[in-house]
Amino acid sequence: MCDERERQLSAERPINPAFSRNPKPPSLAGAEAIITFNLKDFPEEELSKYEMTALHPDELIVNLIEINIGAVIEAARRHRKSLKNSPFTASEYIDLLLRQNLPATVSKIKTYQVSI
Repeated sequence: MCDERERQLSAERPINPAFSRNPKPPSLAGAEAIITFNLKDFPEEELSKYEMTALHPDELIVNLIEINIGAVIEAARRHRKSLKNSPFTASEYIDLLLRQNLPATVSKIKTYQVSI
């Protein structure tokens, strides 16, 4: 994946001791998951080396709904209100979430549409 010059450069650089104790790359230190629509580029067998997982945003939002649905509804309401250039009604916003490939989220929050 890296070319010969990159291998040489990494061999020349001293390893930061803090990073050598953590198996994750420095940019992921402390992270448990990568949130992405692009799950195919983050295979489980590779992420498991770093004790990580990849989550689809729909799965993350549903997990958050199960923890605190009120906070998620409030976040959705604030997000919808922040869309000034193309304001959405609550119903249009729900449709937007569906078009954004968030069907499980939509099924969970659709009944709260009046609060969004």
